[in-house]
Amino acid sequence: MPLGLFPYSRLEVLRRQHRFAKASKLFSKHRYFIFFFVVSLNGAVDGALKLSGLRYSPITLSVNFSTVQFDYRLLTEPMVERCVDKSLFVFIPSRPSAFEQREAIRQTWAHPNKTTKAAVFFVLGDAQNDSLSEAVEEENRISGDLIVTDVVDSYRNLSLKIYTSLDWYNMFCPNVPFALKIDDDSVAELDRLLHFVETEFDKGDNKTIYGVIWRGTAVNRDANSTWYVPKELYERRRYPAYCNGPAYMMTSTAAKAIIEMAAETPLLQVEDALFTGILASKALVRRVDKSGIFWWKDVVRAVQCDDQGVPRLATMYPYPSPKELFAAYSRLLRVKCKQSADWVRRSCQEIEAPWREDGLSDSQLAQAVAEKKKEDKTED
Repeated sequence: MPLGLFPYSRLEVLRRQHRFAKASKLFSKHRYFIFFFVVSLNGAVDGALKLSGLRYSPITLSVNFSTVQFDYRLLTEPMVERCVDKSLFVFIPSRPSAFEQREAIRQTWAHPNKTTKAAVFFVLGDAQNDSLSEAVEEENRISGDLIVTDVVDSYRNLSLKIYTSLDWYNMFCPNVPFALKIDDDSVAELDRLLHFVETEFDKGDNKTIYGVIWRGTAVNRDANSTWYVPKELYERRRYPAYCNGPAYMMTSTAAKAIIEMAAETPLLQVEDALFTGILASKALVRRVDKSGIFWWKDVVRAVQCDDQGVPRLATMYPYPSPKELFAAYSRLLRVKCKQSADWVRRSCQEIEAPWREDGLSDSQLAQAVAEKKKEDKTED
């Protein structure tokens, strides 16, 4: 573990590791308890809310979809001061038991010394387990970066976790202009991302989402699938264009419009298609493809750079363990430029955007870029 990269003292790191190891042991006794969220076709919610051992905040908010409506409460006090003078609100969906993964993120790309312009929060549901809830409360006492609600934490409730995250953002950090949703098995270089926010992304009140755009994705009708969506909830055969789920960014106006449109839309389990596709489409939110910046695979040693020499790569995934996450973050920091800025501008303008619109696969796109490079060399 490259502790030298981070300004925590060795003693503080050991203290944190001890606390989280203790919390993990508490949870191991209850690892077989699994709670599921079930949305029936008439909109009933089974097992979505249950009190835990965490201390409650007095704030009550509401989930409001056309098929599901209920009130939920915050289990942690909103740390709104973390959003003062920030350019980016980062929310990371996380399981209550993922103590070590969260700590790895805090020691790498989300470390406060890595950027002063982002407010980073982990979003958790209710663990439904007193020992685990106590460990989470202790973690938040140390780090102060958890948003915990009394909605049951399960993979089937991921769409509710995204809803509560955007709801929290709209209510407590409305002056932060951008929000980044990123999974806890991803790495990011936030200052690099904010550089592109300044140089490439729209300013002002534009309702826009940025990410890796999928187009023409078929709706899963297999009742045995995790991503099953019945026709009663969504009739169309294909989703509108949406952003790949591991990392995407939106303007504050887009986040507000998406939450407002939820009241007219059924709740679905496919969170990325729901929030960045269906709801975004209804709310007239633009989706802009930034595939180079929001990459979804591991990185090679060199990538395209902009005319200021900044690598056009800010996020990668998946790295499900702390060891993998540390190594991936180190690779992300070391990435070099491989193309001239002039060629990169031409390739982005002439190739990436329009050909993605026509639905080319990744391999076809790579071949097209290679052919364009040969043409440019011939012209030179």
